[in-house]
Amino acid sequence: MNEFEELCRFTTSRLTVSSWWNLVSNSESEIKLAQTVLDTLTPKVTASLPVGWQDIKHIEDALNWMNDRAKESRFLVVQESSGDQVIGFVFLHELIQELEDLSLRSEDISAKSELHLGYLLAENYWGKGFASELIAGLVEWAKASGDIKSFVGGVDIDNTASIMVMEKNGFTFHQSEGTSNTLFMQLELDKPDLNRSKYN
Repeated sequence: MNEFEELCRFTTSRLTVSSWWNLVSNSESEIKLAQTVLDTLTPKVTASLPVGWQDIKHIEDALNWMNDRAKESRFLVVQESSGDQVIGFVFLHELIQELEDLSLRSEDISAKSELHLGYLLAENYWGKGFASELIAGLVEWAKASGDIKSFVGGVDIDNTASIMVMEKNGFTFHQSEGTSNTLFMQLELDKPDLNRSKYN
């Protein structure tokens, strides 16, 4: 875990978000988290996600999925503050093409970063305001850190709930990729928030 990932920690009224490394201090705890991954990655949750995120049915699959996420992103776990139940995950990728020096990607976060944001929550926590609370907390953490320039998040065009969550937290439509069903939404933290969602 690098310095940036250590700093990726914040709390909201109902949630605690931190690096997955904090939950995998030994093989037993790693398997426990893998079981949570199995319970979370249901067909409904993964319906619009990449092929490699589908059909995670065994502990070994979940362990591989966790390690793949950690290799490609800052892999964070979302827990209920009361009871520490893991209810979802956050994935932060640096948009390295925006960095002047690619070597900054590994450890040095002194330059402001543009981050690609992904997240998912277990089905049982849908429709209860947790997603909005999570993204609001992430945005507040990023603003307070002073190290993040912007977020870009991809949302399935049919996932109106996630689109509303992003809009509610100040994200605006950024671009789409050709005929893809994915919409990209952006939040620039250096700019004042002038486009609040109609869903506020």
